[in-house]
Amino acid sequence: MHPLYLIWMASLVIALVTSLAGVWLARTKWLELQHDRQLYARLLQIPHVKPSPLYASATPTFLNELPTRFGEEKFIASLNEVALKQKAQLIEVSVQRTPASENRLPRVELDARLRGTYPAIKAVLATALQAYPGLAIEHLSMRNAGLASSAGTMAVGATGPAATTGLAGTLQQEASVHLSQWLRPTDAASGVQ
Repeated sequence: MHPLYLIWMASLVIALVTSLAGVWLARTKWLELQHDRQLYARLLQIPHVKPSPLYASATPTFLNELPTRFGEEKFIASLNEVALKQKAQLIEVSVQRTPASENRLPRVELDARLRGTYPAIKAVLATALQAYPGLAIEHLSMRNAGLASSAGTMAVGATGPAATTGLAGTLQQEASVHLSQWLRPTDAASGVQ
């Protein structure tokens, strides 16, 4: 036999095996797809299930833990106090109230900026989350703010030597945080009893 004939036969066998493997894989995929379609069709035929009693009892409990009011001034004052104790600085706070709607609980949204060391900012946020049930961090971003000067930084609304925070030469972070405090609806139309 001529060597070119052997090469031709080998390539023919390889092409045939490859084609058969492709057909087999395509058939397998087609069968998987058919199985998935049949399963989906069966799932669509299942009647809707009522929520379990456990879930139904959990919702009012959650709502009962939420406050009906939120004192923004008290929250900002306590946040500033904790920040001062942690040698951090509360730079700015803005508040927006969102009333209750048919599908949403009422809430208070707070945007705050803090400056301090990472552990100090973390401690301030942890204290706020512990003190206010229903308060949630929706967004948090941090960036390096440089080194603290030897004079320290000034806290918002504070004056005098007690207002100076920060340690000279420590790396400062600036955190922008978006917080939401969910509230319990107070009207009868909300469906909460």
